[in-house]
Amino acid sequence: EDFTTFLGRRKKGSLPVRKSSHDEKSDFGKHLDRYLDACRLQMKLDIDALRFEKFTATGLSGVVQLTDDNWSLESIRFNHADGAVKLSGKLSPSVDNTHAVTIQTNLEHVNIAEVFTAFDNFSQQTITADQINGTLDADVQLGFNIDNEASIRQSSINGLVDLTIRD
Repeated sequence: EDFTTFLGRRKKGSLPVRKSSHDEKSDFGKHLDRYLDACRLQMKLDIDALRFEKFTATGLSGVVQLTDDNWSLESIRFNHADGAVKLSGKLSPSVDNTHAVTIQTNLEHVNIAEVFTAFDNFSQQTITADQINGTLDADVQLGFNIDNEASIRQSSINGLVDLTIRD
């Protein structure tokens, strides 16, 4: 399934209110939007496999929360490229129908060529999956903006990486 439909801003406004002969029901209907806007969604994940384009994660677990238009990822863990990944992050509305993404992640013993393949060489051609091999351990702090189709705005990428590559 395509998750990008969740990236659009939630439409705020009023839902149709049914007229009722009982004032109690009418008052509840009038205030339903306010209650819905105050709702918070929390999902505990336990997913066998997740695929997006060339990326595959298995054994996915963690917590996803939605508050207003803000998504947060907590204690996310999964297997990818023969290794393990732990991450947390946030996705928040930004300007011009984009979303600000911040991610803190730890990668342990992942196949670096497979990571480059899964992320389409990170939209660059200086170092590609065909030119690099080995096992990667890394701590990454990353920030960027995405549009409503989950495409990264390249000029917005900013991050710090502490990595080790072994044969």
